Amino acid sequence: MTEGERGGREELERLRRELGCDLAIAGLALAGGGLRWRVASGAVSERYRIMAERPGRGLAGTVLKVGRPMTLQAAELRAGRQLQDYPLLIAEGICSAYAVPLLASGRPRGVLLVGCRGPKAFSAADRSAADAGARRLEAMLEERPVRGRGSDLEPDLGSDLGSDRGGGREPHASGIAAPPGEPRSGQL
Repeated sequence: MTEGERGGREELERLRRELGCDLAIAGLALAGGGLRWRVASGAVSERYRIMAERPGRGLAGTVLKVGRPMTLQAAELRAGRQLQDYPLLIAEGICSAYAVPLLASGRPRGVLLVGCRGPKAFSAADRSAADAGARRLEAMLEERPVRGRGSDLEPDLGSDLGSDRGGGREPHASGIAAPPGEPRSGQL
């Protein structure tokens, strides 16, 4: 585990304890849009590493798009039959979540999500603590060099918030990375 990954994981563990949540997870925006989860504390499995949120879809995609924090209750999604748009919540059994954008140069470049496997109303103090945790994670992002990728620039975070153990695979149409050897969307 690298120093940057350890620092990110320690911050997430600290947030989890402070808020009394079951999961704290950070994801980074992909150059082509969408988001990939990079490091977590309290995850029940490593499945989050292969999940990619599509741009503007799900909680993380919406937070990236609007650039503002959001809260979510899974019961509301079930009632509206929208739960399938939230693969992380399904995989981790999250009932209540609060997500905050991670900003770099004033633009959303990632998402911090804290969640509980039972019902929880996030108080103003909880939201403030999560916002402060997001600012600390942003400081880690700002310390790293930037690499070019096409016309987009994205922070080089392979050693910061966890390594991309998804093998660099592109997201599949389902929002989950395609297995090695399987064609990606638009590829024959």
